[in-house]
Amino acid sequence: MLTGRIWLAAVVTLIGFYALHVPVWGWGFALGGLVSGAAAMAFFIWRKDLFAMMVFHMSTDAIGLVVAPLFSEWWKKPPLFWRLP
Repeated sequence: MLTGRIWLAAVVTLIGFYALHVPVWGWGFALGGLVSGAAAMAFFIWRKDLFAMMVFHMSTDAIGLVVAPLFSEWWKKPPLFWRLP
């Protein structure tokens, strides 16, 4: 380990994760990502199971990218640039 302290490494990693998501996804998503990232980080530290983290990541992506759009109306409307004059 670089620091010798697993919780310090977790906090530094979580801050980096948060900082990289803010420019792309915005503050609201990044705050939610910070909470879920902290939960995932704690689970990984507790279990030390990379495969479980991969399943966790795929499931959270599936909720945001597949399940949520199924229950919303925004995706049914074509984008502005698709409209013909």
